[in-house]
Amino acid sequence: MKEEKMDSEKISGRQIGSKIWEAFGLTNYTDRHRDAVLALLLWRKLSVDFEEACQRELGDELLVQENFDVTVRRGVLSFSDGVSPLERWYEQNPSDVPTFESHMQRKLGYIISPKSLWSKLDRLTHVQDPSVFQTLSAGFKSFDDGTFDDAYNRLFSGIDLSVFLPARVKLPLSIRRISDLFATIGDGEDLFEAYDYVVERMMKIGPQLKAFHTPPEVSEVLARIATFESVDPSSGPRNDAKNVLDFTSGSGALLMRVRQSLGPDAVGKIYAQDVDKISRMTLLLYGLKNNEFEFFCGDTLTNEWNVFKDVRPGKKPIFDVVVAAPPVTIRHDVDALLGDPRFAGYGKVSRGCADTAFLLHGLHYLSEQGTMAILLHSGITFRGGEEAVTRQKLVEDNQIDAVINLPDRKSVV
Repeated sequence: MKEEKMDSEKISGRQIGSKIWEAFGLTNYTDRHRDAVLALLLWRKLSVDFEEACQRELGDELLVQENFDVTVRRGVLSFSDGVSPLERWYEQNPSDVPTFESHMQRKLGYIISPKSLWSKLDRLTHVQDPSVFQTLSAGFKSFDDGTFDDAYNRLFSGIDLSVFLPARVKLPLSIRRISDLFATIGDGEDLFEAYDYVVERMMKIGPQLKAFHTPPEVSEVLARIATFESVDPSSGPRNDAKNVLDFTSGSGALLMRVRQSLGPDAVGKIYAQDVDKISRMTLLLYGLKNNEFEFFCGDTLTNEWNVFKDVRPGKKPIFDVVVAAPPVTIRHDVDALLGDPRFAGYGKVSRGCADTAFLLHGLHYLSEQGTMAILLHSGITFRGGEEAVTRQKLVEDNQIDAVINLPDRKSVV
């Protein structure tokens, strides 16, 4: 039976995001809630991708299994006893499973046990099975115990599913609502705007999450500026970018808007760094493949990422597009940065706040023909002391094309 889908022309990404938000029904958001919600959405995406890839690999072999009638529920193949064809194939072909899983891991970068797939969770909620919480928790643990590509390595470690407690009510209800929603809208649409809306709503309810997300209107401005030709901006956007860097990536939405501005085929590779490891999860949720980006969880100013540590001539990494919206006016250990080549020639790094340090970090790794757009507190345009010396040197070196003042005491440089 063909399922009825929503008309994509009648519902926007943000409207879908609103429905996803309502599906969780949570009114209090901390970083624990944020992580658990994003983890649940990502588990669904990875499960769907894995199950569809397995179906393509095994083909009719999944359906040629005796004594069971095949049905379709919510777009997922299932046998009459509620077990999926993939789970049944695992049961009937145990000797082939290791080889098959090795193949799928090389293909996708990860594997998920059929007993923990989203479709399995959905079926458990349908029959009101009380083991949903335990099944998902076991799935997360099994995933994190696997030896997967860097993008997926220990992806769900530290996720606290207790925010959905009481588990027999909130978690199954959220899963059922999300399944019902996607059964209606399908998976064919670009869901970046929908997920970005969910993150934005979290930020508004949980003020402590504000640094994690740049408002879409602001990130759109940054992305458009950063993707213009640096030599002759009047010629319009550049045609491509070999690589793109956001060294305070937060939710990853800014990087995705850069990718949208240039076109997915015009971006070679994305590099993201943040002290919050959840950025990796959101980039995967937004639709990036594991071979399309690299992520490092660590402090940008202490420069812990090995990618940036090769200082040999001609080996320093450079980026065609650099964007960032770093945390505002944070303090840092200036003494630890003394003698750092990233800041050489621009005076002393300010002790008062890290704004100029973030700017100089990005500038240091910008290619000669590259463009950087960074969102900073407007105080960087007028504060004195060390910042005034750095500012004057940047102007003298013709490193700044424009400063755009925005509301809420923010400036794009």
